[in-house]
Amino acid sequence: MMRGGNGSGQKDLGGHRNRPGSKKMPFTKHLSCLLLKFGPTLTQFFRITTLYTPPGRWYLGLKRRSAMRFKGYIWIAGLFLWLSGAAGACPTPQKVQQLLRNLTPGNLKILSVRPSPVKGLCEVTLRQGTRKGVTYIDESGRYLVAGRIIEIAKRRDLTGERISELNRVKLTPQQLQKLRQYVAFSAGKGPEVFFIIDPDCPFCKKAERILWQLIQENKVRVNVVFFPLEQLHPRAKQKAIALICEKKGFEDLVAGYQGTKECREGKDKVEEGARFVKSLGIRGTPTYVFPSGLTHSGVLSREQLLKLLKNAS
Repeated sequence: MMRGGNGSGQKDLGGHRNRPGSKKMPFTKHLSCLLLKFGPTLTQFFRITTLYTPPGRWYLGLKRRSAMRFKGYIWIAGLFLWLSGAAGACPTPQKVQQLLRNLTPGNLKILSVRPSPVKGLCEVTLRQGTRKGVTYIDESGRYLVAGRIIEIAKRRDLTGERISELNRVKLTPQQLQKLRQYVAFSAGKGPEVFFIIDPDCPFCKKAERILWQLIQENKVRVNVVFFPLEQLHPRAKQKAIALICEKKGFEDLVAGYQGTKECREGKDKVEEGARFVKSLGIRGTPTYVFPSGLTHSGVLSREQLLKLLKNAS
């Protein structure tokens, strides 16, 4: 933890050295010095990782130590906003583009700026290539906050949900029909949903348990399509192929079945299916695809899933 001068010659937050008996620097000036000192490195700090982060309730899995560090970052960001005295409307997209021109890649486009769920903080929607993302800026345009907003009471990743909404893919009837070619197995009766997963994805396991309950209640029919993310889970592809080759089903998937059998049918279905899913612009798992073509990436609760199935029918 950084400490200010204590009269013993220690450095304060701004990097200055306090001499014994000297007057302490005000805390607000500490922050000013800190910003001056570290401002030039903001380019490295601002990485558009939110563009590629699969949405989900990632915060729930943080260890206590990481969670405490995360809360500290939010506290510091909030303190900067409070000290800035920012008030009023959000800056225009043109102004934000100008403010960030020296901090961000040249191909980054600011699409919109609007109030965020946090008072005094504005949501900046941006695009890099074909992907859209979110970052935050205060109302004065002085402070950039690169991170996520978590609604603690409901344990919701509001930033992740917004990114998912911005990058939501909608399939055409022809694409839905082609996706059906890569279904590994189906289970249940009721409204239909395609379930695109990686067998080793921890979020997928949570989603599988929710769907399994609905399958047993005949409230949904699930079509499983495998999309192994080999860079994250090297054994996922083999597990997916074995599940197909050994004629296993959804119950075996939920139970964590791990086979070793290989066959041409399984290999082709997994590899060709993964290429097709990627061509649709889908990057994360789990992803649900509803009969209307609407997609959702990230775990859906039982209530959310039933609502979407009802609206899609």
